[in-house]
Amino acid sequence: MPAADHDVCAVTDASKGVATPDDARAGTRNALSRHHEALLAFGRRTTAQPALKVLIQDAAMLVGETLDADLLSVAEVGADSRIALRVATTRNARSETVSEVHESSLDGFDSMAAYALASARPVVSTDLAAETRFDDLFLRNLGVVSGVAIPLHLNGRPFGALGVYTLRPREFTADEIGFAETVGHLLSASSARVKLEEDLRRERAVNSTVLEMVNAMVLTLSADGNVVFMNRECERVTGYTLDEVRGRSFWSLFVAPEEADLMRGVFRKSVGNSVPSEIAGFLLNKQGGRKRVSWSMKAMANGQIQTVLMTGVDQTQTFEMKAELEKVRELARRAAKIVQEHTEREAAGRGAAPQGATAQRSGPAGRELRSSPRRDYRYRQKIAPMVDGLRPSKRSFFEVVCRDISAGGISFYMNRLPDFDTLVLALGNEPAVSHFTARVMRVARVEEEGRIRYLVGCRFLGRINL
Repeated sequence: MPAADHDVCAVTDASKGVATPDDARAGTRNALSRHHEALLAFGRRTTAQPALKVLIQDAAMLVGETLDADLLSVAEVGADSRIALRVATTRNARSETVSEVHESSLDGFDSMAAYALASARPVVSTDLAAETRFDDLFLRNLGVVSGVAIPLHLNGRPFGALGVYTLRPREFTADEIGFAETVGHLLSASSARVKLEEDLRRERAVNSTVLEMVNAMVLTLSADGNVVFMNRECERVTGYTLDEVRGRSFWSLFVAPEEADLMRGVFRKSVGNSVPSEIAGFLLNKQGGRKRVSWSMKAMANGQIQTVLMTGVDQTQTFEMKAELEKVRELARRAAKIVQEHTEREAAGRGAAPQGATAQRSGPAGRELRSSPRRDYRYRQKIAPMVDGLRPSKRSFFEVVCRDISAGGISFYMNRLPDFDTLVLALGNEPAVSHFTARVMRVARVEEEGRIRYLVGCRFLGRINL
């Protein structure tokens, strides 16, 4: 069917009072030209990347003005799967003033927009009051007689619809319907891109927030080893800000010279490899200091661009504590060996103490009572008194600060006079602990920095198992 007079710009022949075929063809060409110009304008609008809400309003306005509609509508599908339909005149569509806002369900029979979404194709009605496919009482109450509804889908799911309506009977040509449907497709494609970019921005914002919250160092390096990103913990440990190091070589900034080749080799293996690589090494900070760091490297691909994600944990304190613990264990092993050798000599009758030796409760602090050389042994160790020759429980052990040790004995400080003659010493640290029995041989009162303590000297008696 041909369109109404306003659809085709026909010029009547003055002598005959009818439109000529040439005039009709010219009118059709003009209408198509308007459609093409409108599509070109909307395509340019989408490249400007406005907000999604603004883009949908622009699309509805464009279709309404181009098809010479009286009313236009934008329907949005909410999270509750209900449709919110906003209807406006083509004159105030860009303003905040709207004619009506109506909510309906996604039931295809409740409204023209719902029917278009359910059928997933444009819906045209030339007489809304005579419709049997759906019953849109809301539009009829607004005086709508004819209209077109264009469904909008995003990733296969309905998210809205565009509608244009007239308050008079109107037939829409195939070109007009095709134009409106093309705008709908452009809008859906642009909406998908805008939503994807919004989701990507949110994801990046969340990832950035998470990376700032973790205690580990996080860096992103380009495929050639230049710094792309580092989080706040990395800035704290290195002393650099991201702006200072972005685009600079990781090797020249952070890697100890003697480990550079090794780190580069592990890094090269990580590029293009989905399996994470791990390595420990020294990290140089801005002040020239060194931190012991355990690194994990994993390649990350973003299209053709590949980066390497590095996560690092500062192990400096743990490394130093392990080194110190190893020293203590070595001293404990040496002390245990000395005690064992002395015990074996005593058992063989060499260097045995006289029978009936008793503890000396007083005497000058400087008097030497041990025949074997003393060695400095300023560590915290545990002791427990022996009562009536019984082995003490593990709960009865308490800490003392030792001063020195020899093959024959050990000395330590106490804050009070000892009320015991024999005791058990626990030398070393878990799990390398050795237990020895000892007898108190000497107690000396010492004053250091105004503090009174008692230096207790003991002679080893032998090893004991608890």
